[in-house]
Amino acid sequence: MRRDLVGVIGENLVDLIVAGDRTPALVAGGGPFNVARTVARLGARSLALMGISEDVFGRQIREKLLSDGVVLGYGEALIYPTTIAIAEVEEGVASYHFHLFETAAFQVDRRSLEEIVKEHSIELGALYIGTLALFVEPMATAGEELILNCDQDLIVLIDPNCRPAAVRDRQDYIDRVVRIFARSDLVKVSAEDLLYLYGDEPHEESVGKIRKAGAKIVFVTNGGLPLELYHPEGSESFEVAQVDVIDTVGAGDSFVGGFLAYWLQRGYSRGDLANFEYVKDGVRAAMEISALTCQREGAEPPLRAEMTSSAHWS
Repeated sequence: MRRDLVGVIGENLVDLIVAGDRTPALVAGGGPFNVARTVARLGARSLALMGISEDVFGRQIREKLLSDGVVLGYGEALIYPTTIAIAEVEEGVASYHFHLFETAAFQVDRRSLEEIVKEHSIELGALYIGTLALFVEPMATAGEELILNCDQDLIVLIDPNCRPAAVRDRQDYIDRVVRIFARSDLVKVSAEDLLYLYGDEPHEESVGKIRKAGAKIVFVTNGGLPLELYHPEGSESFEVAQVDVIDTVGAGDSFVGGFLAYWLQRGYSRGDLANFEYVKDGVRAAMEISALTCQREGAEPPLRAEMTSSAHWS
């Protein structure tokens, strides 16, 4: 059996998108939610390791995940409300404010996570954790413990996707992120993430600290500037495609989901990450997905059927 299932630990939520004088829009979102959808829409499979509310927003979130073919690790609807993120979009760039504590997405514990992962162990190829899952309890502790004790053949990817406005204890948050770096094969960070985690220093120095903590491969995104790849065999920059950007909501998430989908569908394993050329091809494929997502309102990654003209996805 091909191990092309990605376990996605993290939140789902409702984005209240406010852009200038336009009428605010309510859309289902959240970094991990976007990653799970991207993986599934690109023809791989994803397992959503997150709680889902019984409220109207939760029902919409559930419908979106299921319609894209995402497997729900937690099938039962919860009485907790759905998390809300207010996304203020200016010149295509979003900033966030959150209503998240005591909400449904984070009501998971280590025992249940371990049971679900064990149930899918034969087909599971990778685990992802990111964004709010790194500091909202009880998911934060449960997710960390699962990652640090997972099978050694699983690919682990962390995307801190830092949200300073929501973090209550910055040092506690950073400590957890660094601990997870120790088991991470792939780390995706933005230039803003590096600034929050390590201050105003060259990317090479910050990435050096991430790799010293134990991470193997680091992707650094920086808006429209070149993406930076740091690999044990070297580093390389990739120009970002010039497209008509509608907004950047979900751009990084679709890159992450795109890379994981590309990697696992080719039957590549954790050991294959040592191949610099394979990883560079994966970056190029994932950047195509991110570019297409930026040309759409909200986080709506492309379907595999839309990628037939791509050399990487055909």
